[in-house]
Amino acid sequence: ANIDVAAPTAGSGESQGERPWLTPKHSGTIWTTYQVTPQLRLGGGINFRSSQTPNRNPGWSAPGYATVDLMAEYLINERLTLKANLSNVGDKLYADALYSGHYVPGAGRNLQVTLNAQF
Repeated sequence: ANIDVAAPTAGSGESQGERPWLTPKHSGTIWTTYQVTPQLRLGGGINFRSSQTPNRNPGWSAPGYATVDLMAEYLINERLTLKANLSNVGDKLYADALYSGHYVPGAGRNLQVTLNAQF
C-alpha cells in the first residue's frame, strides 16, 4: 500500500512567529466580589479584548472592546440562595467571532436570575 499525504502549501496559514488569526494580542477578565453582609454578596467584572484580524483578509480588523458584568447574591436561608447576573451592562456591540466578510455579534445585555435550593 502506498499512502501519499500532501503537505500544506506555503502561505496557507500564519507565518512562524506571527499571532494566529482571530486571536487578539491582549485579552483578559478581571472579577471581584465583596461580602456586604452575611446574607448579601455583590460582584463585578470587566472582560476585554484588543483588536483582532479575520482569516484570509488581514487588511482590516475588528476593534477591541470591553464589557462590564455585575452580580448580586442573597442568602435567603440555609437552603435557598437568590442570584442575579447582569452581563454586558452597557449593551456594547462587539464582534464575538470574526470571519472573512462578516462577524458574529456578541451577546447584548442579559439578565439571568437563579434560585438555588439545597435538599
